Amino acid sequence: MSVGQQLRRARITFGLDFDHIVRETKIQPWVLEALEADHLHTTMSPIYVRGFLITYARFLGLPPEPLIAQ
Repeated sequence: MSVGQQLRRARITFGLDFDHIVRETKIQPWVLEALEADHLHTTMSPIYVRGFLITYARFLGLPPEPLIAQ
């Protein structure tokens, strides 16, 4: 399962929508969508992708290290 699929599955499991996540994490909706679609790395520097991924994963209660390793 891809990183984006894991993020999306966790978000749906917890019944969260992007509006709630944006308020809590301050990550823009287009960034969340790109993370879940596995496309953010094509439009943004890897250091920013890593930071957003860590923030989003922690918010969802997922350990970020295995996701980063993928």
